[in-house]
Amino acid sequence: MHLDGRVVTAAFTPTPRQKIGIISVYAPVGCNGSADKKEERDEEVREVSELVKAKLEVWRRADKDICSIVMGDFQETVTSTALDNWGNYVRNPSPEGLVSWLLKSHHSVVRTSNPHEQYITRWGRKGGERNRPHILPEEG
Repeated sequence: MHLDGRVVTAAFTPTPRQKIGIISVYAPVGCNGSADKKEERDEEVREVSELVKAKLEVWRRADKDICSIVMGDFQETVTSTALDNWGNYVRNPSPEGLVSWLLKSHHSVVRTSNPHEQYITRWGRKGGERNRPHILPEEG
């Protein structure tokens, strides 16, 4: 399966004691017709998730003090509340999804800095409004 630039990584060392790793993810669920069948979309999600997890593990093994930031359009919400969803379609975060896995060690910038404000980034024609892009820096 070809991911077409859906995961881009970069590591920086701004000072000798500070290291930052950034992973940018774009639409890991086969949007724009790149995957015709549910099985293909599920495979893309698995591949993107495995790639992100593997990159974070490589960085942590190389330097346990690296600060990692994962950001992008995950096609997934952080919560199932009205803070991340609006309209007649509420999407629950997948318990096995990449965002749920990342939230074990990272946090949502939007939910941390504006915990009580609604944040909607996608407005659908048929009421599928929800928050999809996220910036998830590592806890700590």
